[in-house]
Amino acid sequence: MPSEPTTHRHDFIHAVQKALGGSATPAAAQDAIECVLAAIRAGLLADGEVKIARFGSFRLKTVRERSLLLPGTQCKVRLPRRRVLRFYASPRLAATDLKQKTSP
Repeated sequence: MPSEPTTHRHDFIHAVQKALGGSATPAAAQDAIECVLAAIRAGLLADGEVKIARFGSFRLKTVRERSLLLPGTQCKVRLPRRRVLRFYASPRLAATDLKQKTSP
C-alpha cells in the first residue's frame, strides 16, 4: 500500500512565497517559516504548550516508564520515562478540513 506524500519544510516555503506573490524571495519565505517554527519551539520550551487559534495545540507530554515484551524473542525491554510532543487539532480544524480528505 503506497504511503501518502509528506509535506516538508520546502513545501511550506513555496506556499508562503506563492501567498506573498512575486514580491517575496525564497529566502524571505524561508525566514518567515523559520521565525514561526522558532516561536513554536520557544513556547514549548517555556510553557510546554503552544496554542494556535483555529488550528490546534502542541503539547509536551511526559510518558511514564514501562516495560514491554518483544514478540520475536520474548525478551522484556524497559522503556524509560520520556517527553513526547503531541498535536491536538482544534475542533474547528478536525470537523472540517481533516474530514474532507478522501481515503484510497
